[in-house]
Amino acid sequence: MAAFPTRLAAQSTIAESGRRLLPPPDWLPRQPEPRIDISRQMPRHWDFEDGTLQGFTFEAVGRDTGSAFHNQPTFGDNVSSRRALNTASLRLPPDPCAGLVLDEAITCEFGAGAQLSYLKRLNVDFTRLRNNLATVGGNYANAPFPIGKKGLYWLGTAEHRPSAYAKANNMRHAIPSHLPPIGWGDMQDERRVGRIVSPEIELQHDYFHLLVGGGCTSDVGVYLQHRRPVLGEGAIGRDDLPGLRGLPGTGGGGRSAPALSFVWETLLDRGGQPVAARGHCIENMVRVSFNIGNLRGTRARIMIEDRATGPWGHINVDDIWLSNTAPAPSSRDTDPVWGVADLHAHLMNEKAFTAYGANGRIPEARALWGSAFGPISSLGNCNDTHTTNDLHFNPHQDELLGTTYTLCRDVCLNLLEGAGVPDLPGDQLSQDGVFKGYHNNHESGYPTFRNWPMWYSSIHQQMHWTWVERAYRGGVRLMVAAVGNSEVVSFAMVKEKNLPFSSDQDALALQIPAIKEFARLNASWAQVAYTPQEARRIINSGKLAIVIGVELDHIMDSKHCDPGVTTLAHHTAREYAHPGPWASQMGVALGSGGSIASATQLIGASTRVMHTDAHPQTCTPSQIESRVDALYREGVRHVIPLHFADSMLGGYAITGDLFVASTIFGDPSARLPTLMTQDELTA
Repeated sequence: MAAFPTRLAAQSTIAESGRRLLPPPDWLPRQPEPRIDISRQMPRHWDFEDGTLQGFTFEAVGRDTGSAFHNQPTFGDNVSSRRALNTASLRLPPDPCAGLVLDEAITCEFGAGAQLSYLKRLNVDFTRLRNNLATVGGNYANAPFPIGKKGLYWLGTAEHRPSAYAKANNMRHAIPSHLPPIGWGDMQDERRVGRIVSPEIELQHDYFHLLVGGGCTSDVGVYLQHRRPVLGEGAIGRDDLPGLRGLPGTGGGGRSAPALSFVWETLLDRGGQPVAARGHCIENMVRVSFNIGNLRGTRARIMIEDRATGPWGHINVDDIWLSNTAPAPSSRDTDPVWGVADLHAHLMNEKAFTAYGANGRIPEARALWGSAFGPISSLGNCNDTHTTNDLHFNPHQDELLGTTYTLCRDVCLNLLEGAGVPDLPGDQLSQDGVFKGYHNNHESGYPTFRNWPMWYSSIHQQMHWTWVERAYRGGVRLMVAAVGNSEVVSFAMVKEKNLPFSSDQDALALQIPAIKEFARLNASWAQVAYTPQEARRIINSGKLAIVIGVELDHIMDSKHCDPGVTTLAHHTAREYAHPGPWASQMGVALGSGGSIASATQLIGASTRVMHTDAHPQTCTPSQIESRVDALYREGVRHVIPLHFADSMLGGYAITGDLFVASTIFGDPSARLPTLMTQDELTA
């Protein structure tokens, strides 16, 4: 008698109707299996990060192998926000915590009920985000959206975005980041069907878990299966199964005995539930886990199937594991975040670049016009010299020129506004000189905002809360709000000697609380984040996460190396910024046709007459450490260590005249540096 094979040849279809499942006959020989130390068994993992199906092969669905998986795996974030935020068909699972109260209900919510809680919160967050985008319009809804994939590759039977290597199915290593993928957003017909299966493996782990999303019908799913022998009444002798000839009762291949075959059957986990997972009719993938400790030693395979041809006729799968450690459930606090990140914003620069009155309390003039707080109607037309509403500007007569212009009340404001940038609308600086230029054209504020806010406007409010909210609704979800200032510009706003102006210390003391106040007043859509985890939670709850940053020349070396960052410490102008003492020395042309270059030289030269000992040359390591600790305690989480001037932290490339002015600021003996060319910078 021929020996019965220990492994039956696999068939591609489920058993036909009329066959009955039978346990393996007692006479089937068994081969002893080696004992495996479960505690040392390494996890099995399918992440598709090599751009291939990693051993999964195609299997027929009915009479056809199908093509749903022919373009898999999919590369990157291929799902648009319009598709990802569609929760109209969301199917929630039954509530496993129904009827429980008190501690039992809380325990269940974080255990068996974690998936339901996650999906409910996801629905709320996505609905809010979808409504925000709808109020703004534009193309925001066509941006890539993360749906919970891990790494670069995942399976999505609605997607058509394989890499060139994945399409050729010959990738064996991680794909280099520089290789261009196929165009973003491509999809294939959802009527495509298909099935892929893993090689048969012996289960030696306690948990089977994966990420799954997409369709929620029984026509799609991921299954852990084993094969069961079946007997078909009156079936033809199994010549197609090697080794069956000559078995008792077969008659050498005749029709006298039932034929032996098998079907693939979905296994049951420790709780008696089928090890089968599918999506919830949303694109987002959710972590699904099964305790399969009861299946150790079972030979099984993983089948991923898409037999659906209607709406939500696809499945998304990634990060499949066999492990001995229970996975953490999906959480909105750890989900990938979506949105636009503004990594360099100056939310509260209105509190800097300021000249004060004699008492040092009331701002007399500011380079930046308008406030981010209050009604939009408060952003009325500015005056040429940006004096505040608190004090009326009393023009100071210049001895040499006989004009009422101070250096930056007109000249510097023209330059900072971007008036000398080529091809800007209304550019008059090159024709009219530094004393007439663009900013003298009575720029309109509220209600027309004819000339600002504009991308090139440096001296008018760009961060009013209504505009920031609109950006948030349009998709901005992270903002680094950097404290900013320039002591050079602040000094140049001073109209008389011995008057105070903004120091970098002032900027810290005023802007950090103002940023927090901005978030408090707009708490329905904005919040300050102090950790990466908190930022992720804020963003995924549908709000704008604001990170407090610092971009200053003298972040460390405040007066006397004082570690405190909450007290004001104005600088005082020993001279005011007027051109008389040094115009002829520098050869600066001050007529109405004065060039932009000569005007910026004028700024640089003027700052040398401002003697100051406000910034020490060095601070001790312990003083610097105390300063860093103080910044952190106040909420600073992002630092740009160098700005316009050399400091104890380092130097910078001299690429523009404002850098020149900052270099020689406060040093009457300073030598004007030479600007570096682009070739020198890149050498």
